[in-house]
Amino acid sequence: MQENEDKASVHVNTVSGWRVFVLWLLSLLARALFVTLRFRISDADRELLHATPAGNVCAIWHNRILMSPAMLRSLRNGWPMFAMISASKDGAIITRIMAMLGIQACRGSSSKRASAALRELLRILRSGADVAITPDGPRGPVYSFHDGAATLALMSGAPVLVVCPNPRRALRFDSWDGLYLPGLFSIVDVRVRLIAHEDLPREREQCSAFLRDAMLELTCDLPDPPRLAAQKGRAQQDSQGELSHS
Repeated sequence: MQENEDKASVHVNTVSGWRVFVLWLLSLLARALFVTLRFRISDADRELLHATPAGNVCAIWHNRILMSPAMLRSLRNGWPMFAMISASKDGAIITRIMAMLGIQACRGSSSKRASAALRELLRILRSGADVAITPDGPRGPVYSFHDGAATLALMSGAPVLVVCPNPRRALRFDSWDGLYLPGLFSIVDVRVRLIAHEDLPREREQCSAFLRDAMLELTCDLPDPPRLAAQKGRAQQDSQGELSHS
């Protein structure tokens, strides 16, 4: 009943017509780029990704989603993978491209069609497929961890697989998340952490903070996205200005 209400109240955008052909061409370019990437990962992390069976909540920052299809296909033994993607028009484009690259979508977000999407993701996990979540998507703030992702981790009983690909050469967009577009023939360093369900805090807010800290540990020595770096710089200048006037 609730799922029918969600579907009735929220329009799930799709892509059709000539746009599908354009996206197909883009997917071919993406595959050509993926072929040139070289993923570097420690033996222990590689074994972790290969040995851990499907049925995990895979958490990855939004600014690294362009590398996720190639990385997960290369390092996850071809396990079935679904991704939580917004019901918006932008989400429709991402959904179509991801499908062309081998990752299926569950449409929804923390604010739209949330309950129906959550039930669908729980069903997918119980069927034995991985579910990829960008906890700071679709609109940020960058490196936040939305409660919806923590709710899925707590309700599913599934382990959380934190994956962080870091290209050594990449174009970085001045978007809200500082999206990475890896360069041709770039080496991509991959960092991984597997968190057992029993190790998660039981309270949703505490779980969100715990998982956010776990993900940030994998990026703490890396450059901040441009906008976040600028914000930190302004905050530091304001702090120094206040000290100088005191």
